[in-house]
Amino acid sequence: MAKTNPYIQAIDLLTGPVELNYKQIVIELAKRHPTIFVKLAAGPGFKAEKWMYAVYDCMMGNRKVEAIQTLRAATGMGLTAAKDICDNIQNHLYPHAGVGYYVGAARLSDEHNVIALRIAKLKG
Repeated sequence: MAKTNPYIQAIDLLTGPVELNYKQIVIELAKRHPTIFVKLAAGPGFKAEKWMYAVYDCMMGNRKVEAIQTLRAATGMGLTAAKDICDNIQNHLYPHAGVGYYVGAARLSDEHNVIALRIAKLKG
């Protein structure tokens, strides 16, 4: 029996007569493959908020403290979470800068990881 291509299987499921629970599918994707989920969540169709551009501009201008303050003011998150997000943004913007930028990334929740990736992907 020939193995069916996973892409073809996915298209068949999406276009087939079976009713799908999309919310449950997304939750399972996030649980099983959080990295893929984060990349998809930060993908096309996303509209950045004004404060995200402000954080991005601060990070690009090497004003990390100001970026953390802007992030905290806009979201109400704590200092540690905001710093970890900015560290993660810095890691995405400057991947070869050094090991120090990886600190805190492991502590990020999926939601905070999405924020960091979305901001890092902005282009002025």
